[in-house]
Amino acid sequence: MFALVFATLAALATAAPICAPAAEQSQAAAPAPVLAATDGNTTTSSTTGSSTGDATYYAVGLGACGWTNTDSEMVVAMNAPDWAAGKHCGQYVQITGPAGTATAKVVDLCPGCASGDLDMSPVLFEAVIGDKGIGRAKMDWSFTGQVDSAAAPNAHALAGLQ
Repeated sequence: MFALVFATLAALATAAPICAPAAEQSQAAAPAPVLAATDGNTTTSSTTGSSTGDATYYAVGLGACGWTNTDSEMVVAMNAPDWAAGKHCGQYVQITGPAGTATAKVVDLCPGCASGDLDMSPVLFEAVIGDKGIGRAKMDWSFTGQVDSAAAPNAHALAGLQ
């Protein structure tokens, strides 16, 4: 019995995560920036840039930024290459996919995602990509230049721990 459990755990440890990198990434033009809806806690950041990658979705909960979020919030897990020790926690990104465009807050890390990929909350995935049954699709995203200032101090404190 112990050998079976150990073999199963070993197989799971080597399995590819749901947000595993895709074989190719296209170089599409970045969407025009749109400001995120503000709630009085949003400030402007100098972070810029745009990326193209794969969109996936995950079960949202306690994220690497230190906050607990839900599947019904417009949030993303940032890919590991762009994570930058958590410096993007609380920043907003605009995402454009086959079903539309939406703005979301960076709240988590996707360690298995390739550069340009984003792991999304289910509600965000449906808004940008469409049906969750699709599982993975190409999308473009860019930083809006806005940061949730109420969240940002926590992110910077956590960045040194990750």
